[in-house]
Amino acid sequence: MTAPGNGGAWQPIETAPRDGSTILLTAFEDDGSIFEIHPMMWAHIQRNGLFPGVTGMWTAPDGAYTWNEDGWGNGPTHWKLSPTEAPTASATGRAADHSGVAGLGGE
Repeated sequence: MTAPGNGGAWQPIETAPRDGSTILLTAFEDDGSIFEIHPMMWAHIQRNGLFPGVTGMWTAPDGAYTWNEDGWGNGPTHWKLSPTEAPTASATGRAADHSGVAGLGGE
């Protein structure tokens, strides 16, 4: 499946890199529409109190939220490469620009 924006085609979540790289994650609805898009990375030691006993899940780069592959269809279904990341606010003194990323202000 392809989607607007940079990063190529959406790939099944099972093929996503789990090496700490920031990638874009989404979940496709039953009708093929995109639920949400989040830049995230795999954190093999990440825990979340909402998922007792689970270690390892997708996390936002700043650690603000996680997305768990719960086996019940509530986790991400697809991923794609993240376009070159904009400089962070701390590096530039300005907010990061996500205008080129569909679902992150570039729609």
